[in-house]
Amino acid sequence: LKLIPGVKWQFNYLYTADLDYMVTLDSHRALLEVISKILGVKVMNVYQQENMTSMAGYSPVIMHKGQQSAMSDEIYNFQVAIRNCSADKKTYIYIGSPLILDDY
Repeated sequence: LKLIPGVKWQFNYLYTADLDYMVTLDSHRALLEVISKILGVKVMNVYQQENMTSMAGYSPVIMHKGQQSAMSDEIYNFQVAIRNCSADKKTYIYIGSPLILDDY
């Protein structure tokens, strides 16, 4: 792909995990705090609704050169979302860099 002139490729990463049980929304926030602390994330955005919590920010630990997104004068290179699924009684964790580009 590097041989195509004039095309600048960007790579996006998505990691997923699941827990065999559902956690409370308060636990979503606690998990987000642990993850952001481990990765040194400067949290810039947290969003919560019925069964899902999402956080986006910037982590100096994630050093994919050029792998970041700019929105509203802020630089993001990390997003994590936690979602409960009542159908299979599991909690799903998604980590995206620079952002999650898929449904979660």
